[in-house]
Amino acid sequence: MSLGSSGGMLAVMPPALVVVLTAVLARRKLSPENGKVRGCSLSEAFVFASGFVVGWALAGTWIMSGLSALDRWPLAAWWAVGLFFAIWAGFTGRVFSHFQACGVAVCFRGSLVGLGLRLFVASLLACAFVMGAAYAPNNADSLVYHLPRQVVWVSLGSVFVDPMPTGHMGAMPPLAEILQLQLLLLGESERWAFLIQFWSLCVSLTLIGLIVRDCGGTSTAGWYACAFFMTVPAVFL
Repeated sequence: MSLGSSGGMLAVMPPALVVVLTAVLARRKLSPENGKVRGCSLSEAFVFASGFVVGWALAGTWIMSGLSALDRWPLAAWWAVGLFFAIWAGFTGRVFSHFQACGVAVCFRGSLVGLGLRLFVASLLACAFVMGAAYAPNNADSLVYHLPRQVVWVSLGSVFVDPMPTGHMGAMPPLAEILQLQLLLLGESERWAFLIQFWSLCVSLTLIGLIVRDCGGTSTAGWYACAFFMTVPAVFL
């Protein structure tokens, strides 16, 4: 099932908005009043940016559905507006002159045990990404429920469809399907659907690290928790 044979690169717009917003929120600069550093940590910025992008996707989907204009190019325009304002906020806030690109340095700093845990988590994340990119959705749940629900929305140009072909489609909350709909329309293929689950996995790992930190744990303890979380079989399903 493919919506087209050309293009598909517009599917990078939602991930790009996450990256830009993370950079904007994670700017680090000294306050002239007290000399303290202001701004979010990289982990906090990623979580906040992810939450905003989910809201942006929902708002755009609902607005276009109300106008019966749920299609590729209106959706691309919606994400372009989000990217424009995110980049504008970065430049007006002088974020690019103050942003500290310290993600890699922080990630691989610490003891040998901590480094091993980071490499373990990174390798499993890479495996999960490759598996998702190599195979289109092919399990029964995707073929019977998730993807058909999105195809109905695309064919009618709206997510406000009632009744749905099956009662299950009309009863279950559609958040994941609405997010996957963005990639289905922008990417012209169901190939990108796995990115929603992969993104959720990254957000979950980030939140685990923040929770351990807020509970007084060390960085190594946070990576232990992340490594344990990555052993859950659902990560690779």
